[in-house]
Amino acid sequence: YFSILNDVSGFSSAEMLEVARDYKPTCVLMHAQKTPKDMQENVFYHNLFDEMDRFFKEKLEVLEKYALQDVILDIGFGFAKLKEHNLALIKHLSHFLKFKKPLLVGASRKNTIGLITGREVQNRLAGTLSLHLMALQNGASILRAHDIDEHIDLIKVFKSLEEA
Repeated sequence: YFSILNDVSGFSSAEMLEVARDYKPTCVLMHAQKTPKDMQENVFYHNLFDEMDRFFKEKLEVLEKYALQDVILDIGFGFAKLKEHNLALIKHLSHFLKFKKPLLVGASRKNTIGLITGREVQNRLAGTLSLHLMALQNGASILRAHDIDEHIDLIKVFKSLEEA
């Protein structure tokens, strides 16, 4: 038994949908073009937000047909997206609140941070915390992170500021 199903293919497989229907987990619906193997090849969007809106709307309708309504939306930071796309998604994350689903952001140690700072993967904590702080400010309710203690501190300080 499991309680969360995180499908990076965006629930494009009938088999995955059937497993989800049988177990009724919380489903993490991540946006990405292509597969993890080829997702960074020829990345192009006519309008990133319109295309993601369409993707989430269509996938949520499919999940609903399988009686799956406990869904978390993952913007797919770093998955088939350029640096500019990733930054726009964090800056305008509140755009996706209209779907009335929890928003998950996982920008921890991602390549976008390295492109901005020039830092190697193991030295991207400050960039990660910056992106995750803005994601929280803009509507994220779940963060996927590597550095747990630092993120706990981030959330404690963030909540204290909100309550001040």
